[in-house]
Amino acid sequence: MIALRFLLVAGLGLVCSLSKGLAQPTPELTQSWRPLPSRAFWMGIACPGAGQIYNRQMWKTPVVIGTLLAMGYYVHQQHRVYDYLSDALHHIRYGDGSPTGLLGERENLITSNRGIARRNRDYLAILTTLLYLLQSVEALASAHLYNFDVTPSVAKIQWAPHIRTLRTNANTFTTWGIALNIALRY
Repeated sequence: MIALRFLLVAGLGLVCSLSKGLAQPTPELTQSWRPLPSRAFWMGIACPGAGQIYNRQMWKTPVVIGTLLAMGYYVHQQHRVYDYLSDALHHIRYGDGSPTGLLGERENLITSNRGIARRNRDYLAILTTLLYLLQSVEALASAHLYNFDVTPSVAKIQWAPHIRTLRTNANTFTTWGIALNIALRY
């Protein structure tokens, strides 16, 4: 546990030192540099948050690392519950009775709770893996869209309520609605 904490602190220190070095790029470097999407993806696979640092989006790195650490903690917690209930079930079936804290519990209740803990642990492990891959795909997409122009002159979207009168030979109808106008300029 102490080694895990040391690795966590060392990793966060490395991320902070890397982000300080890239936090204020010079204007010449900013205009000529473009991230390579494949490099951002593989850096994200190699180390969570490295693809975001490579794309110069350092604010995303603590979110990525914090999310993955929290998910890892919940996987570990569910595994501890599963181990505890497995030991309790083993003591009831083959040992000297139930361990401390589970006196009077029925065997099928412990078996049911152990299955729930195992299912939660497995689902959380799958979700953690998906989030790990998602942060790499996000780094890939951010690298592709690094120089994407989002100025207001590119697209103009307007929402406007309107009242429209329809006239036919026999009747006149008034309708209410919302209009959506999209104009793209090249």
